[in-house]
Amino acid sequence: MRSVRRVEFADNRVVDGEASPEGPPRPGGALETLLDHRPAFRGSVRGYDRLEVDNYVAWAEGEIAAAQREREHLLDRVVAGATELEVMRRQLQERPQAQPVFSDRVNAILRLAEDQAAQVVAAADAEAARLLADARLEADARLRKAHEIKERAADIADQLRADAQRDRAQAAAMLAQARAGAELILQEAAEERERLAAEAVAERARLTAELADLHRQHDDARDALRGLAARLGEALRAVGVSEDELALAGGPAGPVPA
Repeated sequence: MRSVRRVEFADNRVVDGEASPEGPPRPGGALETLLDHRPAFRGSVRGYDRLEVDNYVAWAEGEIAAAQREREHLLDRVVAGATELEVMRRQLQERPQAQPVFSDRVNAILRLAEDQAAQVVAAADAEAARLLADARLEADARLRKAHEIKERAADIADQLRADAQRDRAQAAAMLAQARAGAELILQEAAEERERLAAEAVAERARLTAELADLHRQHDDARDALRGLAARLGEALRAVGVSEDELALAGGPAGPVPA
């Protein structure tokens, strides 16, 4: 039992067709309608939907095969009709002449019947020839249109493949550029980290040296102050000032702070 499937295109055209074991569903009687328009496919990220294009190509191949089968069927019918007419013509030609046993009126009627039969055979021959020519023209036209559909679908498929290859190349180039940029950023960050670490080490060494110099200056000043206090005490004692008087006056006899 044949099953009927519905083919829906991206431009909202819906065509019912018969599903055959030879391929995808073929829209019945829709070839002329579909040939008046370019195929419309749903758009993907770039280009057309690959599944729709593949289905369209498969349908076009099925339509070509169906047109060929229909052409062969019509040719078989025309050839069978022509053969039957040829048999009838030979039978009329080979029929023995009637014996003159009838009256002239009957003979005239028979001749008229033979003439009419010959005219019918001639008209049938002409009609058969016309039908054969029309069938051949129609079949050839359907085949040409079906081949045009197949070629158009193949061109679209080729364009899709070219677009996909170009997209892959662009994506690969963008990925390589992104990787190069990331590596450059990482390299610059590492160099900056090393520079900051070196600056920190140098700054720490400078501050350590300055602190050591300050400690040295502090020690020198303390030693100088102690020496000055000792000399001042000796001078005061030399002029008769006692230690108790110096202590009460807060003089140089006191200890020098560290």
